[in-house]
Amino acid sequence: MTIVDFDSGQVAEKIRRAAGNTVAGHALRQADASSLRDRYRENGAHYRAVAAECLERGDHLQAAEKSWGVFAQAVKEAGAAHRYRLRTHEAVIRVAHALTEMVGPSDPARAARLRHGLTAARSLHQHFYEGDLPPDLVRSLVAEVMDAVDLLDTAFSHER
Repeated sequence: MTIVDFDSGQVAEKIRRAAGNTVAGHALRQADASSLRDRYRENGAHYRAVAAECLERGDHLQAAEKSWGVFAQAVKEAGAAHRYRLRTHEAVIRVAHALTEMVGPSDPARAARLRHGLTAARSLHQHFYEGDLPPDLVRSLVAEVMDAVDLLDTAFSHER
């Protein structure tokens, strides 16, 4: 699955509507979007490395929070690739859900993986504050998040 499987204009419109920005034609300048996309990609790579380090040393709270960060940065990167900036948790969640729904009709299995990744990321973010998940579940959820992030990157994070 790559971005060429989807019409870029349709993806951008789906992101715009999901993010709550209902003003048609209100998009970032290409240079600004490219800069943000690069920053989100770098942040996501950093958080991913830190999450892995945290898991190795048994710091499941930090691994959980950094995994949420990886997911949020991936969704923001997809938004920026289509010239929209996502600034809130709500926008990240709504856009992730909208992109999942976009994949659903043509690839239900991948849509399920994206949906599980979104749910896992939200659970891990909550776990950071609550500390309520067992370590083996945290490790499993982190893996689901990373799988979803890889799918998001493949499908939606490329400029057209």
